[in-house]
Amino acid sequence: MKDLKSLFITLPQRGYPDKFPPYGPMAVITSLHKAGYKNTVFYHLDVLRPTRQEAIDYIVSLRPNILGISSPVSTAYENCKFFSLEVKKRLPDIKIVLGGNLATSAEILLRKTGVDFCVLGEGEKVCCRLFDKIFDGRPISEFYNIKGLAFLDGSKFVNTGYAEQIPKEEIFYVDWSILDEVFDCNY
Repeated sequence: MKDLKSLFITLPQRGYPDKFPPYGPMAVITSLHKAGYKNTVFYHLDVLRPTRQEAIDYIVSLRPNILGISSPVSTAYENCKFFSLEVKKRLPDIKIVLGGNLATSAEILLRKTGVDFCVLGEGEKVCCRLFDKIFDGRPISEFYNIKGLAFLDGSKFVNTGYAEQIPKEEIFYVDWSILDEVFDCNY
């Protein structure tokens, strides 16, 4: 097991909870587990709907090394900005990774929020490679060779291109028990 604690959250995107299963973060968490990153927690903010203060308190109490934010729609920008900046204030050494469709606005996110990395495309393999570099304490220059990332190197915006496509044999494999850890759901 690789000793790196991570927490993945889904952001509230509408005035009501989305009942669709959060496939993206579940697929990434499944891949990370297979790669040896077992200390990964999922916090489904979009469904649980804690207050902002409750959510921040929970995130900070876990003290993760990496916070993964799943944001499949642009309406979550304001929540992304709030949560990433608040968490960075309280945990300045945390790495914040954002995935989902909001990542297409990577340069704005990287310059205006607390997000450190945006995942472009399918995140399963990208996050495993990213976690390996973070776990090993590698310099930012080594992140250039991870296809599917956007990040800042100083003030320089870096876009390594889109992630490689996941083979069709792997695309639908997720560990659905991840949801059991969050709440007793009725999907």
